[in-house]
Amino acid sequence: MAAEDGSGGTGGTLVYALIGKRTDVLAEHMEPSTNIQVSTVARVLLQRISDEDQRKTYAYDDKYLFHCIVEGGICFFVLSRDDCSVTLVNKFLDDVKREFNRQYTRDEQQNAHAFQFNMEFGRVLKERMQFFNTDSNADRDDKILGVQRKVDDTQRVMVENIDKLFERGELIDTLVDKTDHLEQTAFKFEKSANELKKAMWCKRVKSWFLFTFVLLIVLFFVAAFVCGGLTFDKCKK
Repeated sequence: MAAEDGSGGTGGTLVYALIGKRTDVLAEHMEPSTNIQVSTVARVLLQRISDEDQRKTYAYDDKYLFHCIVEGGICFFVLSRDDCSVTLVNKFLDDVKREFNRQYTRDEQQNAHAFQFNMEFGRVLKERMQFFNTDSNADRDDKILGVQRKVDDTQRVMVENIDKLFERGELIDTLVDKTDHLEQTAFKFEKSANELKKAMWCKRVKSWFLFTFVLLIVLFFVAAFVCGGLTFDKCKK
């Protein structure tokens, strides 16, 4: 059971989170029973949002809100129910952003390829989402949260309709197809990168073996020359 927020709805209902840049998803986590289409819509949003630092909220499907923070070209998304506490959403995004920046340098973030951090940081997203979705954690300090919820009640959140991000006359199905194609391309790129990395490693190992073999042969003939031939007669005396 989720914590109740000041509006009388259920707070802490965070269902999906994503971190990405431009067209690349770097890490994501989806709670069980969440509609898989959510991830596709999030990818469309990722392509359409400006790289400029900002905080925005988009209405989706009449029951959900996409919240995002953009900082340094990196987008942090979370999808919540529309009755979720705004304070809790912002705390989750700030917490995830802080942990992501702690684990990865700016260069690592900017040079990362698609899904590079998914295995490692996807677990972090899952753990933090479960933490913020738990009553005991969300309501740890009743006095502070009581004040924050009053702020939530009076705070006017500028919510844009997600349709505004789509160009006039462009069908959502077309955007979904484009996103699916980009996702497939990203997976192929990641697979190719891993295969190239393995091939380079094997080539490096072979080179070291060859170098070691040649070095041993050279040392053998040098020793044979010094010791008077292949029988090493001088060295035996």
